[in-house]
Amino acid sequence: IKRYREHTPMPLSETSLFVKAENNLRSALEKYAAELEDYLPFIRTLLRDLKEYQTLPKYSLRRLAAVEMDEKVSKKRLARFKAELDMLRKALGEDYLERIEQRVKEFRSEIIIAVENVCS
Repeated sequence: IKRYREHTPMPLSETSLFVKAENNLRSALEKYAAELEDYLPFIRTLLRDLKEYQTLPKYSLRRLAAVEMDEKVSKKRLARFKAELDMLRKALGEDYLERIEQRVKEFRSEIIIAVENVCS
């Protein structure tokens, strides 16, 4: 069993996926804005979602984390990242975060705190 574990890569935890996806999106925005011009609004939307709402499912985070957007990205890797963004944009919709924000506004709840005076 020990040997099996040594050779089997551990799956990325949800936090690792989140951080890696966020880092990739930030790198793409900062270092490859010219190449990703058509995707910039969607990348900003994804980053805002990660920061404020965290509604992206694990499979979406995996897709964003799959292609590492470091300083030396090949054209092939950049094309793959664009393909991942296209797939997510198609699956989620360009305005998916706006729809989520509308639902959040509808479900605002009030918290009422009551204090009872008890005389003995």
